[in-house]
Amino acid sequence: MHRLKQHLKNFKDDIRARSPAGPQQHAGFAHPGTLMGPAEVQLLKQRASGAVAVDDTWRQARQALADSTPLSYSPHAMKELDIGWEGPKVGHKELVEQDGVMAYQQAVMWLVSGDERYAANAAGIIDAWATTNKKFCGKNAPLEAGWGVASFARAAELLKHSWA
Repeated sequence: MHRLKQHLKNFKDDIRARSPAGPQQHAGFAHPGTLMGPAEVQLLKQRASGAVAVDDTWRQARQALADSTPLSYSPHAMKELDIGWEGPKVGHKELVEQDGVMAYQQAVMWLVSGDERYAANAAGIIDAWATTNKKFCGKNAPLEAGWGVASFARAAELLKHSWA
């Protein structure tokens, strides 16, 4: 089992066990993915499976997502990112933000395609940054950290509720 997948499963089991309602009565998280609620996730899966009619616009969007979400993607995790007011010194948009967006796209492609390799890729990108990055520094580091890391959180939330 992928390390992040096992961690997410353990985390969910721990949360359920600690719930004031008890493990059997836990209602679950009502907003997986932070950008999509359960209804949106379900509709996405239904459209992808053909259970709900789709138009050409949706088919084109799905294809565009597939085309821009390669299974061969490799993360750019760095131990330290140095970002000043004037822009990147090392690690700005071309690295942390790109990897965050790609982690989210991989998680969404997992939902759309059912191909577990996309879930594993999303988890691998998140894991690479979680185990490699130790420091965001520079005058603009807090803002850059927020922009880049937010997409990692969205991807992890989707994986937590759909893959683990």
